[in-house]
Amino acid sequence: MIRNIFTLSLLSLSLFSYNTYADIAIPEQPGLNLPINRNPEPEPQQQQPVNNDPQQQTGQEQQAQAPNSFKEGTDYILIKPAVPPENSNTIQVINFFSYNCKPCYQVNQTLQNWSMDMPYYVKLINSPVAANIQTAYPVRIYFSLEKIGATNLNTALLKASAEGDLNLQDYKEYPKLKNWLINRQINIKDFETAFDSGEVIAKVTTSPTIVKQYNIDTIPALSIDGRYLVPPSVLLEPTKAKQVINYLVNRASQEKMKARQNGDL
Repeated sequence: MIRNIFTLSLLSLSLFSYNTYADIAIPEQPGLNLPINRNPEPEPQQQQPVNNDPQQQTGQEQQAQAPNSFKEGTDYILIKPAVPPENSNTIQVINFFSYNCKPCYQVNQTLQNWSMDMPYYVKLINSPVAANIQTAYPVRIYFSLEKIGATNLNTALLKASAEGDLNLQDYKEYPKLKNWLINRQINIKDFETAFDSGEVIAKVTTSPTIVKQYNIDTIPALSIDGRYLVPPSVLLEPTKAKQVINYLVNRASQEKMKARQNGDL
C-alpha cells in the first residue's frame, strides 16, 4: 500500500470537469490566490477548409496565417517576468495539464500531431500542475510513471480519465488505477516505490510554485520558452493552435539569436 503523506488532503479532492476547461482550485494561501477564469468560452469562429499548399492558397487564407494577426492578450499572453528555460540552446514548449480534464486530452492530441514536424531545436515537455498539495495526486501519478519510464501511458491515462473510466483526482479510487496499470504490464511495486520516492515528492511540492511562476489560472495551457503562454481558447482550435505555436517558437528563436549576438546569452 502506498504511504501517502497527503492522505487527509487527497481524500477530499474536488473533480475537474470532463467537458470544460479545468480551473485550478486555488486555496486561501498568500501568494497563490491567482484570479480564476471560470470556464471561458472561445469566440465562435466559422471553420474554413485548410489548404496546405502555399501555391494554391488564397489571399484570405494567407492573411489568416499571417503573424501580425496574432494578438497579445488574446492569442497569447506574456509571462511576466519570463521564466528562463533550463537549456538556452533549445526552445522549450511546456504543456501544462492534469488528468480528468477533457480539454487537456484534446490538446495533447494536437501537440502529438504538431510535434511530428516541430523544429529540431524545440523540446516538448509535459508538465502536470496543481495549485496546491491538496490537489497534487495526479501530478504524483505522472511523475511516478516518469520515474519508472512509463510516460508512454500518459495519453491513454488522459483519455481514460477524460472519458470517466478512471478518476485520477481522488486517491480513494487508487485500486482502479492499480488494476489499470497491472493490465498494461506495469510492475506495481516499482510504481508504488516511485510514488513514495523523495524525487517524486520533491517534484510534487514544486507544482504550486510553477503555477505561480507561469501565471497559470486555467488549464490546458502552453508555455513557449518561458516567455509566452497560449490559453485554452486558442489551444482547443487545432489549426490555429499550431499556427500560434509556430509563430511564437519562431519569435522566441529570433529573440534568442539576437540575445546571443548581443552577448546576453
